Amino acid sequence: MGLLAGAMSSRYYLFFLILLGIASGKSFSKDFVIAVGESQLQIHPRVESYLNEVILPIYRKVGLKPKLVILPMARLRILQDKGEVDAVGGSIYNPAIEKNYQPISTPITDEVSVNLYRRPGIRTNDLNVAFVKGESGISLFKQKYGGMKSKLHEVRNREILFLMLKLKRVDAIVTGDFALKSHFTPTEFESLEVELLQRVTVSHYVNRKHSEIFIKLEDEIKKLDKKKKFRLFHFIKNEK
Repeated sequence: MGLLAGAMSSRYYLFFLILLGIASGKSFSKDFVIAVGESQLQIHPRVESYLNEVILPIYRKVGLKPKLVILPMARLRILQDKGEVDAVGGSIYNPAIEKNYQPISTPITDEVSVNLYRRPGIRTNDLNVAFVKGESGISLFKQKYGGMKSKLHEVRNREILFLMLKLKRVDAIVTGDFALKSHFTPTEFESLEVELLQRVTVSHYVNRKHSEIFIKLEDEIKKLDKKKKFRLFHFIKNEK
């Protein structure tokens, strides 16, 4: 009985060590980790397919073993601020990300709009505004309306964000136009008051410690872009 208990204890100890390795990130040691925010997959129904069918094969072509990791946006922001993932699937420019990551010169998207979407008839100077926690768009709103008495509401992802606006739980939301159009009916979309905050591009970012890999990726991506096979909207259009 004592022998059996000892064997069981050893087994649990081994299991604990495996879990510890996963928690510390050691399980990713042979993988090139590309992190993407959960809410980013909700921009368009084909975003996850784009990452799997366009981005990951580029990494395989330069000899790497890429692993796509989906995280809440707030968690992704923490990891990218610390430089703890190898690449970030897509991000608009913000000073924090470029501390540890370098953008591929060919953007994933052409210019898109980050907007404030309001329910009709709502006063601009007194808004309940929702945004996805960890996304950069809310900083654009604060730059423009920092002096207002707005109440800001953080949500985990875009599905919750859009639902809050549809159910009139908030007066307005901050998000990109590319995200909203694929989740609202034409009638719902046309009823909203839209205010441009900034025109932006979305880029793929690679950790600055991978400078040699970055050069290889740049070359492969430029070749694909010449064939109109790299950018997200080309991918979506070609699938229709």
